[in-house]
Amino acid sequence: MKGTVKSFNPTNRYGFIESETGEIHFFHATEWHMILKPKKGMTVEFTPVEVEKGMRATNIQRIRRKHNA
Repeated sequence: MKGTVKSFNPTNRYGFIESETGEIHFFHATEWHMILKPKKGMTVEFTPVEVEKGMRATNIQRIRRKHNA
């Protein structure tokens, strides 16, 4: 599933992603599989998982923008 990082708290290492369908997914930094820190507006791909408190994003990967030459 694709989505956009809505927020990230570096102190507590958690944030939220809004999916293409508008659902909000919680994530923890341990699910972030990149060197770059999550930033608001970053486009990502992730696996949604339903947990007791709602939706959670796992296996998060940044989607790189294609640059035109």
